Amino acid sequence: MSTTSPDTLRQPDLLLFVCDGNLARSPAAELISRHRAVADGPWRFASCGVRAVRSDRVLREVERRLALMDVPAGGFRSRQATPAILGEARLILTAGRPQNDWIVDETPTLYRRTYTIRQAARLLRDLPPGADPLEHLARTKDRITEQDEVEDPIRKGGAAAGQAVGQIDEALRVILPALGALGPVRP
Repeated sequence: MSTTSPDTLRQPDLLLFVCDGNLARSPAAELISRHRAVADGPWRFASCGVRAVRSDRVLREVERRLALMDVPAGGFRSRQATPAILGEARLILTAGRPQNDWIVDETPTLYRRTYTIRQAARLLRDLPPGADPLEHLARTKDRITEQDEVEDPIRKGGAAAGQAVGQIDEALRVILPALGALGPVRP
């Protein structure tokens, strides 16, 4: 007779980050989240790209910016977004409107789970105390604005990479606590 219950076997929910090539923006969000999240918490983190470039590392400029934040970038591998990967996610956060549109075109049932990372942060800033963050996002979902996009830093240099990582970091400082995924503050 088994002594494990279904709750014991339950895996944490998946927060999936999506960008174009899975080389800069979505890996930065994944790596920052993993670094900051509470161990054995309610969420696990992954990333993929709608037009993924096969690589075993993050864009160098992004890797340099992450190193300044003490976020390790080793062990990363890019991967292509597929309906199976997307369908596994409880929440999908993209870099911008093109990725949102691609996801909803590929799998329309994911509309209420898909937001840009900055859009989700904007909506979660108004999360009422005790409210469920995913229900709040679904209830308050609105149009993506230009300010909700994180520009692709590829082939644009270190300053663009720094700006993209900074915007992602700022958004995650709202999102992770709202989801109950923030671990102890690291120096």
